[in-house]
Amino acid sequence: MFAHLGIVFYGLNSVWPASSEGLPGRSVDEFVVGRVGETLDQIRRQCEANGVPKPFVVGVVHHSPFGDVADRAIVNTDFFAKFLMGAGSTNLLCFGHIHKSGVKAEELEDQKKVICSRASTVTKLSRARDEDTNRGFNLCVLNRKGGSVKDCQVTVFEWMGQRLLSRALSKYEVG
Repeated sequence: MFAHLGIVFYGLNSVWPASSEGLPGRSVDEFVVGRVGETLDQIRRQCEANGVPKPFVVGVVHHSPFGDVADRAIVNTDFFAKFLMGAGSTNLLCFGHIHKSGVKAEELEDQKKVICSRASTVTKLSRARDEDTNRGFNLCVLNRKGGSVKDCQVTVFEWMGQRLLSRALSKYEVG
């Protein structure tokens, strides 16, 4: 936690429940998510009590939390959407699993927006990625002013042969 810098991070395991019989599930544990939400609420209350701006919240989860990629998303997307609209209000959400880069502002039902940074993979072989995707990663830069994050820039990098190229830059104002 970097609340003194106006930034808070959380990570959630979406490879749950584990199974000794085969592949694990694709969901987030609702109890754990609830505890993360309680902690975020507590941090926001402390910030308000101390007269400092609410922190910029960054979440990390392996699978897509939205139903946009069918069999590669978590199965409890409705629960996670409620979390994002409530105690889990998140500014930047980073995820992967589908190994295809992309950045967009996802609008939730309550009109809140969350910046979604979906990263490719640096190491997976082509058979583990969609045909039209390259290896790569995303670089997220949070620009601060006056003790809080003012904007977020996400740059998508991809390997093209032996060259690492900057493919896209997305900038989002915060506030």
